[in-house]
Amino acid sequence: MKRRLSSIILLGLLSFSCASAGPTIYIPPQLRNAKDSSNEKPHLTISVLPATMLQWTTVSAVVKIKGGPITEDFYCKTISWDWGDGNISKELEDCDPFEAGVKIKSLFVKIHEYRDAGEFKVTFRLGTHTIATTVIVYSALPNEDL
Repeated sequence: MKRRLSSIILLGLLSFSCASAGPTIYIPPQLRNAKDSSNEKPHLTISVLPATMLQWTTVSAVVKIKGGPITEDFYCKTISWDWGDGNISKELEDCDPFEAGVKIKSLFVKIHEYRDAGEFKVTFRLGTHTIATTVIVYSALPNEDL
């Protein structure tokens, strides 16, 4: 009986809200007052998680191309990840020659393990485009002076 009553009440509320003001559409905050990005230049964004960690932690780095239309200068370029700890990962994609309308990769993901403590600058390069961020790695060993 309780289930039937709650269903009737819910159905009544739904029909009241639709009849009085029409259906309600939720718009996420990031889409409210969204600007037209067609005149904006494409640019890189980077995030490395976790940004603060202990030694021997694997991080995930994500770079996205955001902004206006992605142009040919982002197409099929050499990619390098400089992890700031002496390790560099390089990739060269095997691509067909550029043609108008071809899909250009806009998301790049890589993982890396930090073995030493310190502050490291992670730098991503896509052709001539570069973006960087900093990660902090703390020692996993106790301080012997304490």
